Amino acid sequence: MKYYIAADGGGTKLQAVLYDETLHVINTARVSGVNSNFKPVERIAAEMHHLAAELIPEDIDVIENVTLSVVGDGEMLLDALKSRRPVRNCCYYGEGEVALAAAGVLYGVVAQAGTGSDAFLVQPGFRDAVGGWGAVLGDEGGGYDLGIRTLKAAIYAYDGRGPKTILLEMLMEKWNLSRPWDMIERLVRNPDSRELAASA
Repeated sequence: MKYYIAADGGGTKLQAVLYDETLHVINTARVSGVNSNFKPVERIAAEMHHLAAELIPEDIDVIENVTLSVVGDGEMLLDALKSRRPVRNCCYYGEGEVALAAAGVLYGVVAQAGTGSDAFLVQPGFRDAVGGWGAVLGDEGGGYDLGIRTLKAAIYAYDGRGPKTILLEMLMEKWNLSRPWDMIERLVRNPDSRELAASA
């Protein structure tokens, strides 16, 4: 039996699936984001090793192929997987190519929004991207951007600077806050405040 791994990683999460040659899923694993713009490389590496240990069971001898679409250092993930089992081959794909493949096509235009946002043009012999500048400089329409807008709308309503909404009540219940000001501590003390803000 031959075994394969596919992994997708961005600013919020890294997910991987282990499957066999019949496309039977054997195992899945997930850790938080792998973009070194948002967290230390050492932590990313440790989480990648944790993912590899969780994903690959002891009774598998070799991985035939690993397919990666990872924002940041894909080689670091490959090294973590290789530390568990030998890997015969590895393929890297960009976010745009993966999104188009999910739609069953090789070429086209795709706009996507997760925690961040960007758009891609993929044509034979030509690739281009717009966006993906990160939470501080862009990612308009992504989960982080919408989450921050939601949090601000709740704060503005509380302060009397904006229209009344049920957002603050919903956030306080969801995040189990006793007072609105607790939002500050919840975000500042969270090691991945981007993911938390995007959850809003």
